Amino acid sequence: LLDYVSKNIFSKLSNRDLMRFGEKYIKVMLLSVLFQSKIYLPFSEREVEGGYINIFLERSSHLPDIPYEWIIELKYVKESDTDRLPEIRKASAAQLERYAASPQLAGKPGLRKAVWLFIGKTKYEIIE
Repeated sequence: LLDYVSKNIFSKLSNRDLMRFGEKYIKVMLLSVLFQSKIYLPFSEREVEGGYINIFLERSSHLPDIPYEWIIELKYVKESDTDRLPEIRKASAAQLERYAASPQLAGKPGLRKAVWLFIGKTKYEIIE
């Protein structure tokens, strides 16, 4: 999914498109693809104690054998701000732990966590 979005959407954006660009725009692009999925039910900004999950992927009731549900934390860093990557990775990991420990999700079987970190318009990292 991230490779598809990176190669087929982000890379086509002009530098002008990236002015004031942020996580909100990335989330909308990702959700537009995820909403077409029959595997997961995507939820945007799901509220849990401790914050709001950028994207929560809940297994579809039609496919109960899907082993995982996902807490996704999105981050976007301009290429000029890559010196901030270590602190962003650390803060993102702490956010994921806080969300997973919330009463709404604690002990949920098959719960996985990932940071989808976009760097500029051509690079990304997946951190589990």
